[in-house]
Amino acid sequence: MKKTKRIVLFGIAVLLITNIFLTFQQKVYANDNNNDNGEPEISNYFDVTSQEFGAIPNDETDDYLAISNALGKAKDIDETITVYIPEGEYTISHQLYIYSNTKLILDEKAIIKSTASEDFTVMLMGANADQTTEHGGYTKIENVEISGGTWDRNSSSDTISCVFVFNHGNKINIHDLTVKGSTDHMINVSANKDVTIKNVVCQNQIPYTGTSANYWDNFDVGDTERHIYTEAIHTDFAGSGEQGALPLDNTTCDNIIIDGCTFNDVLSGIGTHHESEYKAKNITVTNCKFTNIIYGNAINAWSFEDLIVTNNTVTCPKTCITAIGSTMSISNNSFDVMDRNGESTPQFVIRIIRGKASISENTIKGSSKSAIKVDETTELNIIDNTLSNIAKTALDLEKCYESVNVKSNKVSPLSDVDTGDVGIYLEKLNADTTVENNTISGQFKHHIFLTESDAIVKNNILNSGKAHTLFVYNSNSQIISNQITNSGDNAIYVLKGATIIANNTIENAKTNGIRVDQISNVTASNNIIKNMDNYGIHISNSSNSAIVSENEISGNNERLGIYFNTCNGNNKIEKNTVRCGIAAGIYTVNSSGTISENDVQGCEGDALHIIGDENNIATFSIKDNTFKTASTSKYDIRLSSYSRGCQLSNNTFGSRGIKIADGVTYSFVGADGITNMGGIGYYITNGVINSTYTGFVDYNNSTYYVVNGVLSMPFKDVQAGAWYYNAVRYVYQNNIVKGYNATTFAPEDKLTRGMMVTLLYRMEGSPNNNGKSRFTDVNSSEWYAKAVKWAVDNGIVHGYDGTTKFGPNDNIIRQDLAGILRNYARYKGKDITPTGDLTKFSDNNKVDSYAQTSIKWAVGKGVITGNADGTLNPKGNATRAEAAAMLQKYCNRVGR
Repeated sequence: MKKTKRIVLFGIAVLLITNIFLTFQQKVYANDNNNDNGEPEISNYFDVTSQEFGAIPNDETDDYLAISNALGKAKDIDETITVYIPEGEYTISHQLYIYSNTKLILDEKAIIKSTASEDFTVMLMGANADQTTEHGGYTKIENVEISGGTWDRNSSSDTISCVFVFNHGNKINIHDLTVKGSTDHMINVSANKDVTIKNVVCQNQIPYTGTSANYWDNFDVGDTERHIYTEAIHTDFAGSGEQGALPLDNTTCDNIIIDGCTFNDVLSGIGTHHESEYKAKNITVTNCKFTNIIYGNAINAWSFEDLIVTNNTVTCPKTCITAIGSTMSISNNSFDVMDRNGESTPQFVIRIIRGKASISENTIKGSSKSAIKVDETTELNIIDNTLSNIAKTALDLEKCYESVNVKSNKVSPLSDVDTGDVGIYLEKLNADTTVENNTISGQFKHHIFLTESDAIVKNNILNSGKAHTLFVYNSNSQIISNQITNSGDNAIYVLKGATIIANNTIENAKTNGIRVDQISNVTASNNIIKNMDNYGIHISNSSNSAIVSENEISGNNERLGIYFNTCNGNNKIEKNTVRCGIAAGIYTVNSSGTISENDVQGCEGDALHIIGDENNIATFSIKDNTFKTASTSKYDIRLSSYSRGCQLSNNTFGSRGIKIADGVTYSFVGADGITNMGGIGYYITNGVINSTYTGFVDYNNSTYYVVNGVLSMPFKDVQAGAWYYNAVRYVYQNNIVKGYNATTFAPEDKLTRGMMVTLLYRMEGSPNNNGKSRFTDVNSSEWYAKAVKWAVDNGIVHGYDGTTKFGPNDNIIRQDLAGILRNYARYKGKDITPTGDLTKFSDNNKVDSYAQTSIKWAVGKGVITGNADGTLNPKGNATRAEAAAMLQKYCNRVGR
């Protein structure tokens, strides 16, 4: 009896100790939430290795039933349960289900590995207790937590598989674990609300190449690779694109937080690539690290609303973010997009199509196409980003609507060689657009390229461009207060549209400071322009009044300070200061208007030169200016052909005065500074130049002289009234032709190849060279030797094919003369489009095929007008008089 009692007491003691131990375990593995009193909440606790379930780690036993049974306790208990998996490796042969109110906790050294081989299986799926009933919305599963350890799907490439799948769930928390070895999504949370995925490592995702490899029609992935764009963490809606998220009631994800996760060797990182009217809401991706994306993108943001991507690091050879139809904020991320060989490979770092976006304070390094490419957004802000090592275009924005702000970005190309395309490119932006405070440096072709877009471009710093640094095409824009240095071509080039160009600082451009072409309305004011190779401000073909005012232009310009060419309307050139070095000051061609209150001094060319043609009479009011050339051979003011009706008043001149061409009408009001001109060469009556005289006496030993009001020449064989008189006088006065001697021009002599290249050589200013060429019939001591070398070196003429002969004394026929002039026009950067109609000439069929293009160009430009009998005479030997006529027409109609 006593023995029996002792046994009973011993059993009771064992039960009490066991109960105390289990209670202790419950407390140890209780969740971390506190109740209102600050005490830990106690969960129902189940260890899968306990005797009840019998999971055995680190052996070949299938642990599926043990873990499944432990998870199944949630169907019988109304409270939250905790399922614990201790350290060790466990294998499962079938899919596990987890139910509402479950915590599944793995020891950090626990590993669950799948041995399932069938297609379309997952390791763990969220389920409702009654599997026969569909639960839409967010009611299928809720209050689930999974943490710790490693989940290894262990897939082969011919098995479609996931690790976790949750559909129609609510309050899902997945954290501090590793998922790997899947051929489909690693974590699929379609149609869920309030999901947190934190500190999860996704790695070693495997492309699927099984029998259903090409079932996706919306991606061209071939016959052997399906899901190459499959996201490691998938956030989709319950619709036709997500067949597993039954029921397909179009429930979307809402409030998904992905924080501190790592993605390495995955197909794609996060998101979905289904575009839909059903948008995922409140998606946050923060503090994640993407170390290699095999095929797709770090983030696929299709149809997201309120997406936040911040403080992430991406170092991989693929596109970082693709967003379609989404609203998003992308900030404070680091994108280093380089492949393993150190070469930039992705087409885009950030790609956005349709939607709204704020992209700010990101660091982007590397792109083979566009770093940020945006199409069809309604609101766009790109602010304070740093973009470097860009092979082509840094920011590429097209067809954006409502408002676009591109501000305070720092942009540089791949290197300082000719690799870059465009720093900031904007096309067809029907929006209130501002490009402001950006810094762009290096060899981009264009630092900013604006086409068919209205924008304010201001306060940008642009340095070392390859071509046109700031290029505006067919846009109505304001270009204000930018700093542009070291341009490879034009610092600012505007083609078509209407533009305000004001308060910019421009220095060291290879061609022009400001170039404007074919524009309806332009104002260029208060710009500071220094050291241009060509023109300070160049405005051509303006169809409305152009205003150039209060600019400061200085430096060693090779050509002109301010240049107007064929600008209609009442143009205004006023209050500019020009100090041009070796260039002319202000030069206008075929334009009219007002030139007032300018200060032009120190130029080696004419301070002011006005010229027109028979179709474009140049008429200016020239008043209150100071014009003083520094040259002893140029003029303070030159009024050339067809500059009729110019009125000059209250101007101040230097010592060189005014040159007025034959046939020009003009008037002076008042003495107009004439008393400062030394009283040389002007016919003055009561302080007014006598308009019965249309000539001028040169200050330099009276090279030209006036006879009966007509400016004459020294050539006795060029008589007034000859058809070529004005042409010969033009080329003589412009130092293109000197004559055989002081009094002989020989207008009817045949023009030779040596003569023609010499004429062009003089037009070019006789650039120095040693005259040595490869031609055996051109001795370097000959008068034409330097001209031949210059012309051949610049592709204007060539020697005879297959020989070492140039033929300097051979005659030139008219069609070949046209070809030489067209080559010269090409060398000068002029328009060489062949637009002439040859059918109006009776002998057009005599033009050789090789000369067709040149003759059409010459006829189209008016360089060749044909003979009185309606013929071209293309194969007739050109005379010196004909050459003079063609050169005069070339200069007046094509431009020197």
